This record gives sequence, C-alpha cells and structure tokens, in this order.
Amino acid sequence: LLRDCIRQYEDQYLGAGVDPLLIGSAAAISAEEMATLGGSTTMDDIGAKLLVENLDKKLSTHDLSTFFQQFGPFAAPVKLITDQDGFSKGKCIVSYKDFDTSDSVLDQTEGMVFSNRVLKIQYAQLEDGSGRRHGSPEERANAKKFQAADARRSKAIEEAKASVTKKARVELNQGRGGGMGGAAAAASSSIPSWA
Repeated sequence: LLRDCIRQYEDQYLGAGVDPLLIGSAAAISAEEMATLGGSTTMDDIGAKLLVENLDKKLSTHDLSTFFQQFGPFAAPVKLITDQDGFSKGKCIVSYKDFDTSDSVLDQTEGMVFSNRVLKIQYAQLEDGSGRRHGSPEERANAKKFQAADARRSKAIEEAKASVTKKARVELNQGRGGGMGGAAAAASSSIPSWA
C-alpha cells in the first residue's frame, strides 16, 4: 500500500514535472516576489543575525547557545568566530527566526555582563561585502515575504499529503490496496462457513 501511494504521488507530482516542495503556484515564491528580494534566494540570506562581541574567549558554542536560546528559537546554530588556529576571537553570530526576537535580544542584552564581560551586540554585517547590516526595513519586508511563501509551501505540501493519504484509504477500503481488502478479503470469503 505504501509503495502504491508513493508511486501515485510520484506519478501525480513528479511525473507532471512539479517539484513536490513547490506544489501549486501558490506555494512557490513568484518571479515578481523574487525580483523584489534583491537577489536573496534563501532565508539564510535574509536574517535576524546578531554579532555578539567582547565574549570571554573560553566560552564554547554550547555555552553561548544555552545563554541565547532563552530569548527565542534559532534560525541557525550559534556560530563562534575563530581565528585560523580555531581559537575564539571573543565573537559569535546568533541568528534568530524573526526580527521581533532579535530586536528583543538587542534591547535586553546590550551592555549586559555575561561571564565577567560586558556584551556588545549589534546586527551583523551582510555577507555581500557592502558593509550594510542586517535588520534594515527592506530586509524585514523580505523576511516577511519568505515567511509567507514558506507558510504557503507548507500548507500545499500538507494538502498534497492529505490527498494521497485519503485516496489510499479509499482504495484500501475498496479492497485494492492490500490489507484486509484485496487478496486477504478474497481468501476469507472462500473459507466455508462450517470451518
């Protein structure tokens, strides 16, 4: 039954040339939306990324993750910035899933003493080398577009799964999918009533 469901799913979506992660036009980011995102193609390009400086160089990634996770969920693991030999530079990047959380972290922790050091926190520089920082109004608008597209994509995937599952249940109940339908049902009906 599972193999039949997978085959049907592949025929219905993959056979039609549709990427299962982008089922339906509503699930994908439109070309017009992509044009307004300024070349950013993933949520990693857009992010509530904070640069934390003046850290005790003895702190581990685990120590930093434990401290910063109290403010909200991460979009990516905490990244400890190290030198070429792997020793901490006393800096890290903390990426949160939304700007509300990162703004809250900035408000609550700037100037806070952590491990006997006064934290210095600001939005990290964009990776494009422009010197601009994360957190601009444009980036915040782009993040909302990505979140909306991701929600549409997740909904479309759940709807597709539900459709395939529903069809499989109908086929199973009609005796075409194995289980007590199909051959097992036929075998049980050929058993004499006196047995």
